Amino acid sequence: MKEIFLTPLAWIWKVALFPFKKADKDKQNHAIVGYFVGFLFPIINLNLTDNIVYTFLFTLIASLGIGYEIEYIQKWFNKGKFEHKDARFVMYGSAIMSVLLIILRLIFKL
Repeated sequence: MKEIFLTPLAWIWKVALFPFKKADKDKQNHAIVGYFVGFLFPIINLNLTDNIVYTFLFTLIASLGIGYEIEYIQKWFNKGKFEHKDARFVMYGSAIMSVLLIILRLIFKL
């Protein structure tokens, strides 16, 4: 019974991390946070405005800000060192997810 649920989840996980498969585990975790940010912000912003370019730019700026906030929190609590690349990986993951959502919106006219 466990294989029925774990196999599809493992495939989804592999597909989600495919663009970042050669990156370190730390960078992959930041990209996953970026996927989450890139999923939430376009949905919220597209309900407020109908401008796709504004939504994409807002999502990128917000995800970069969240990435740097994660880095500052890690530095504050001595959980790691401050790396600009980690913050950019949050932005990369967010860009991938927001582009996918915007394409789906254009296709299905949501």
